Amino acid sequence: MNTGSIQVKDLKDQQTQQITKNWLLLGLTALSISSIFALILVILRTPFLDIFFPESDFFHTALILHVNYAVVIWFLAFASAIWSFSSSNKLISLANTSVKISSVGSMLMLLAALFTPSEPIPNNYLPVLKAPLFFTGLLLFSLGILLMALRTILINIAKKSIKIDQSVAMITSAFSLIIAMLIMGHAYLLLTGDERGHDYFESLFWGGGHMLQFTHTILMLSVWLSLSKEIGGRLFWRSRTYGYWFILGFLPVLLSLWILPINSPDSLEYRLFFTNLMVYGTWLPVPAIAGGIILNWWQKNNRPTLPNNNQADGIPLAISIFLFCLGIFVGTMIEGDSVIVTAHYHGTVGAITLAYMGWTYYILPRLGFNISLLKLVRLQPRIYGTGMFFLIIGLAWSGLHGTPRKTTWGEQLTATLPEKGGMILMGMGGLIALSASFLFLYIAFKTIYNPMDNIQ
Repeated sequence: MNTGSIQVKDLKDQQTQQITKNWLLLGLTALSISSIFALILVILRTPFLDIFFPESDFFHTALILHVNYAVVIWFLAFASAIWSFSSSNKLISLANTSVKISSVGSMLMLLAALFTPSEPIPNNYLPVLKAPLFFTGLLLFSLGILLMALRTILINIAKKSIKIDQSVAMITSAFSLIIAMLIMGHAYLLLTGDERGHDYFESLFWGGGHMLQFTHTILMLSVWLSLSKEIGGRLFWRSRTYGYWFILGFLPVLLSLWILPINSPDSLEYRLFFTNLMVYGTWLPVPAIAGGIILNWWQKNNRPTLPNNNQADGIPLAISIFLFCLGIFVGTMIEGDSVIVTAHYHGTVGAITLAYMGWTYYILPRLGFNISLLKLVRLQPRIYGTGMFFLIIGLAWSGLHGTPRKTTWGEQLTATLPEKGGMILMGMGGLIALSASFLFLYIAFKTIYNPMDNIQ
């Protein structure tokens, strides 16, 4: 074995390895697709580069595919990989069925976009292509994720001896996903009218989309803990205390059920309720868990990166925490529907993505693979974090000067010099971050598919 590689002893059983690997591959494939469309979006939004795609109508289709594959399929497939790895090999047939259903669904969504007539509806949270094949794929993908969430709850509740920080995170994240889907189903039953346009889908996915943020935040925090233990050993808080933090992060999800019988999904009260619940609820456990990680580094007078070449690099964790805090800070400046909103969610989404990239490097050796590209593994998160920082700052600056969301640069006929400068910075940062995403995908796929890298 290459002595410059990450080595572990705690390999998972073969069935758990395979299910986790299958979900990981689905997530990596989704990230690949989303990154390709993200490249198109960056070009279309960057001054002087948008000439390469003169058909601006394609912008909305590319935007919808990027969002669906980046923050729906990539995130939820990765959630299922985390659930699988943290569970036992019980109910394995259910796990196999779920990943197959979701894989077919994700493929149908792409085929619908590329080969069937469709109308792009760029609503918030879960933008859609108005085509039967797209909706069929979305339903199948969601069904597979729902089955995986149910399996996670059943396995973790049935454990005789559990690690409360890990199991509570798995149970609360799975329950929050189920509740999010329940809220969407409830909205579907109540919404009426023949016109299935932007307002309809905005109302359909508004509540559930906001609740999915709790699933992603809980899992991101769980990954932070895994990476922190990997690079620094002992955690700052006791294991049971972390369980309480995860329960605190889940309580707003339970509170969301209170609004369902009171207000219609298309009412202003309904929308404000879920907006405020996300604004004031998603970050509740973050200061304690992130603060504990930082205090642990501070007490040990230890940089996030440890000198031992056989140990994991803490930079993905450190930058993920920074990007999340930056995204929350930018969110406090939101007024209206400018690209400040885009800057805000790219901070939080970038934090989750980088945490999942770090977890991939953490998990591959435990699935039986040898990561031999350690120099690239250490370089990639730094490139990604730098690119995302420039992208967020550029978007925030342009947003402060009034640049609207969901438009190409060619549509900004009256753009000012500050707007142009901010969007150039956004384009530069986006291209840097995308190069890091493609580098991450190269490392991951090469590690998985290179037979010489398998741990014997």
